[in-house]
Amino acid sequence: MRNSTAKCWPLQAGLAEYEKYGYIPVMTTKETAIRTIQQLPENASWEDIQERINFIAGVRKGLKELDEGQGIPHDRVKEEFAEWLTE
Repeated sequence: MRNSTAKCWPLQAGLAEYEKYGYIPVMTTKETAIRTIQQLPENASWEDIQERINFIAGVRKGLKELDEGQGIPHDRVKEEFAEWLTE
C-alpha cells in the first residue's frame, strides 16, 4: 500500500522541489492531463494523446483500487503464474 500518511501539497513547483522536503505532490485530474500532454512530443497525434491519457487513467484507477484494498495478494498472483507456466 502506498504511504497515505505522507504530507501532500498541490503541484505548482517542480516535482524535485517537493521531493526534497518529503512531500508527495497531488495533482487534479486536469493538472495530470495537462502535464501528460505537455510531456508528449510536439508532433504527437490525437491518437498518441488519447493513448497516453488512457494509460495514465488506468494507472490511477489501479492505484486507487490498491489503496482501497481491492488488489490481488502477491502470493495468489505467484500461484496463478506458476499454474500458467506448468500448463
